[in-house]
Amino acid sequence: MKSERSLESLLSEASLGRESAFSEFVLRTQAALGLYISQTSGRSNVADVMQETYLSLWRSLATYQPNRSAMTWLFSIARNRSIDEYRRSIRRPPQVNIDSIGSAHPYSDGPESFFPGDLYATLRDLDPTARDVFVLCAVIGFSYSQVAEIVGIPLGTVRSKLHHTRQILATAITMQDQSVKRA
Repeated sequence: MKSERSLESLLSEASLGRESAFSEFVLRTQAALGLYISQTSGRSNVADVMQETYLSLWRSLATYQPNRSAMTWLFSIARNRSIDEYRRSIRRPPQVNIDSIGSAHPYSDGPESFFPGDLYATLRDLDPTARDVFVLCAVIGFSYSQVAEIVGIPLGTVRSKLHHTRQILATAITMQDQSVKRA
């Protein structure tokens, strides 16, 4: 049985021009990346941000440092591409592609399907950094130190934002439970 190569070794191979290693890297990371982008951005352009993320990664493979976590690097790039896309979106009016209406997409259910009821609204209303910290830690499963590197904030700030976000979400759940019991 063939052992699975680490993501870091796949990126190292891809940096040497091996496209098959990069393809395998994309296949092994796209589900987590798509989930992160859909949960933190809430926009319908998840596929665009994912594509821009992988293109940026491909273009910067020559700078990859094998001692760095491949996932941390990927998610740092994804966060930056999401921010770039958000900035572009507020400068231009939304456009609808008639050909894509009704097309199935793996993340087309949107973030509302992952967080029930008012929980998504509560999460959406958080400041973007707190939302990123929560999704990266609690949903994707990154360590606090990896999240600190991805988001670009100190480790203590990651802990405090995560703690604060959990309190806010716990309050939202309690309020939602109370309203269900009253009904």
